[in-house]
Amino acid sequence: MASFGEPVVSAAIRERGYQLVSKINSGAQGTVYLARRRADGAEVALKVVSRAARSTKRELAALAALSHDGVVRLLDVFHTHDTSVLVMELLEGGDLFDWLQRSGRPGPEELYIAAAALFRSLAYVHSVGMAHRDVKIENVVMARQNEPASLRLVDFGFAVPASPGELSAHDFSGTLSYQPPEQVLKRPFCPIQGDMWSAGVLLYMLVFKRLPFGESSDARTSLRIAKQRPSLNPAKCPKISKRFLALISVLLEPVPAKRPSAALALEIVKGIQARHDLTRAVESSRAGRSRARAEDVRSASALFLKA
Repeated sequence: MASFGEPVVSAAIRERGYQLVSKINSGAQGTVYLARRRADGAEVALKVVSRAARSTKRELAALAALSHDGVVRLLDVFHTHDTSVLVMELLEGGDLFDWLQRSGRPGPEELYIAAAALFRSLAYVHSVGMAHRDVKIENVVMARQNEPASLRLVDFGFAVPASPGELSAHDFSGTLSYQPPEQVLKRPFCPIQGDMWSAGVLLYMLVFKRLPFGESSDARTSLRIAKQRPSLNPAKCPKISKRFLALISVLLEPVPAKRPSAALALEIVKGIQARHDLTRAVESSRAGRSRARAEDVRSASALFLKA
């Protein structure tokens, strides 16, 4: 595949009105660069990929059909003979893996905000008849640093049309550590239900800072996914709601039909957030009353000593 360093691609980028600044990252689907739009100086992300790749066609079709603040925006696209360049909004906050490395385990409030943003995005994607099929910590990116509410889904190279409960997927692409048992076992599966399993894996990693079934891409990982249930020990995350851990558990349910939809998961997280906010408000009120009583005691003591 051509890269931006090759004359044809570099010339096409310049002719389209963009100035390359630096490389952001690269992966199996292509390479992403920071660029500046000469017309107004705006910074954008350029994703350089193979024009002939099936993943490129899928991503272009998906991004053309999606319009939501939880999905990365496609601003422009152009091609050379064998390369496609996707111009997308620049997401400056980094992916959730970067966030986890920078901040350690997120606190309950940040975690619930991130989960709500993730499920809001997935609920939209699923509502328009599409599945992402590669939901993972590296494919959820913040538009602004340390603002989990600004999460966007990126990398739609495996996205396919899908309907809830429909066993439409016979393509077993994706990242093994995030694949559901039915996909690991090479059975026809519903990719929307597969997305929900992957979301459970992602949230498990945010809570416990490790993947539930291991990171290797081998038969042992496949066997663990197919046969084991992950441990969700509340003692290892005492600040996290047991209801939230129960949600992760049901997302990692081996029976696909028992997993909640993204819309239902969003409502569950909203309920957890409301309960968390109420608890904090009560604790804050109690702390305020305790401070007031302490101040009253100090004032009374001062008056007594003066007398």
